[in-house]
Amino acid sequence: MTTKESSASNSPVDYDVTDPGRKFFLPVTIVASVFCISLFAWLTADLGDPDVPIKKWIKAHGDTVILVETAVLAVVCFLAMYLDRQTTLKSLRERAGQAESASSGDSPSGENG
Repeated sequence: MTTKESSASNSPVDYDVTDPGRKFFLPVTIVASVFCISLFAWLTADLGDPDVPIKKWIKAHGDTVILVETAVLAVVCFLAMYLDRQTTLKSLRERAGQAESASSGDSPSGENG
């Protein structure tokens, strides 16, 4: 076993992308995609024919939509980070408890030193 493999196996944090705790970031991806599409529409509303109904609506309500979507994106991002951190800490506590119980089972209770 190489040093790199040894240090990776001793790492208490698992950065595997298939970790179930990463599911909290799916809503962030969806909200961010909607935000990007809305922002692009808002930025390009001045181009082309100004009499198109969707452009009139975007010119009238685009600022509000962008502000609301920004707030929603911020809330979803912070919520995802908070939930992911709580899941990570819970996992680390469980691993520490398992390691502690395994190490206490290795040494006989009557031995000193």
